[in-house]
Amino acid sequence: MRSHALSQDVSAHNLTPPSHNSVSARWLHVVLMVVAIASWMTFILACVGGPAWSPDGSQVLFPYRDVAHSQTSVALYDRATGRVKTIFAQPTKEKDDDLGVEVEWQKDGTRALVTLYQHLSSSSGYCELLLIPVRSSAPLQAYGVGSTDGCTGPHAQFGSRIYFGGQNLRWIDLDSGIVDSTSLGDEGVLVHPHGQELVYIRLNDRPSRSDKDVNETVWEFGHMTPDNLTPKPDFTLWEADRKKIGLSSDGEPAAFWDERTSRMAMVSSSADSDQIAIFDGATGYQRTLTPNIDANLTLGNLIWTDKMLYAAAFVTTKQEDRKEFSLAEIPLDGSRGRLTRIAAVHSKNESDFKAMLNFSMHVSLSPDGNFVAASPAVLDKDDIDARDRALFLIDLRDPKRHLQRIPIPVSDTTSRQSK
Repeated sequence: MRSHALSQDVSAHNLTPPSHNSVSARWLHVVLMVVAIASWMTFILACVGGPAWSPDGSQVLFPYRDVAHSQTSVALYDRATGRVKTIFAQPTKEKDDDLGVEVEWQKDGTRALVTLYQHLSSSSGYCELLLIPVRSSAPLQAYGVGSTDGCTGPHAQFGSRIYFGGQNLRWIDLDSGIVDSTSLGDEGVLVHPHGQELVYIRLNDRPSRSDKDVNETVWEFGHMTPDNLTPKPDFTLWEADRKKIGLSSDGEPAAFWDERTSRMAMVSSSADSDQIAIFDGATGYQRTLTPNIDANLTLGNLIWTDKMLYAAAFVTTKQEDRKEFSLAEIPLDGSRGRLTRIAAVHSKNESDFKAMLNFSMHVSLSPDGNFVAASPAVLDKDDIDARDRALFLIDLRDPKRHLQRIPIPVSDTTSRQSK
């Protein structure tokens, strides 16, 4: 299919959406907590839902919920000046989870990429992409990606194109405004940028290896080039394989690639504490890494470095309705790791904790590898203390892991210095 995306000049604080028959006025509500569209869509690829560092590391984008003003917004923190300001804001209702928002940077660092997903039903939704100028004189632009059952990121950027996964593979050409797509699987595809290629996961139902009358869900991992988009499978994981490794069969695991090598990791659940299944991107499963940390951990997104995996984590406490949001440092050689506490999170529902971690509380590494950014600022009013509704930067060079707290902006028109 092919269509022309909407491109228009709009105000970042007074956005008027295009007219679509299937999109209600609640399009204006922007919330980070995303409802699972289909079971396989609960994959999380790389840095979805977390703070985004500019390419030079001087600025950080992060979504937040402004409870006092009943709105959900995107903030920009400037490390040189210590100031944080709102660059996008819309009204929102408490516990309104019909939309999702993700923040990224355009590769040249001039504009913020904000993806909005309108959840319409159990199997469909509407996707929009906003390009908000930060170091650019270009006007704010809005692109309609169209009706799709997902527009999860990170969105691979190659030249003037930005790619989206979902029921099919879609892309926007920012120069022409054209939206195009191609089908890559029976149930959909998720893509991730990796060097000059796209790596992907797609879901298919195939006859069982042991009984042709029984269907068994298989995950196919592979790669493709952006100028060809012909899938080249690397390995598959059958349902039985995933159970042996400890990967959930309902699409809950997250997949994270090492940007410099072909390695990949997925979260493997166990009764006591999450583990990490490590794969070679070309050949498949290699081993399972158990974090050497004395705590019951629920792991979120994973960040690869040469010798370490950094992870967003929830640590179980003695209080059933409370967990500690922390940064887990997990050495790849299995040696002793460490935890840095960030904030306390509250919920009476255990499943809500998992949703928070997967969709709202990712961590991201600065380009120079010296800092980790984390933010629980999008959570509902009762889920975190008011002081913890902030952006946090952890200095990895400091043996004590100093935690810098950057409060959310006071309002749309004011900012405050970090403390």
